[in-house]
Amino acid sequence: MAIGHCGRFATIIFDMVKEIWQRKPKLNCSKDVYDVVQFGSSIIEEAEPNDVDIAVIYNKIPLKEQLNQSQILKQQL
Repeated sequence: MAIGHCGRFATIIFDMVKEIWQRKPKLNCSKDVYDVVQFGSSIIEEAEPNDVDIAVIYNKIPLKEQLNQSQILKQQL
């Protein structure tokens, strides 16, 4: 992939992420979700991210339930 394509791809990813968070989506999540945090290169405009890094911080619940809740949140984004 040429450098120009990478730059355009990074801009597309950044714009998509920006649109999601500017909409301030009302996530339908359980009371066990403490916070949802975006991190990594996708938050830096000049970066060329390959993905979007999002962490979900849970209150104390079993791992299996955390994984299930994460999939529900992922579908909403």
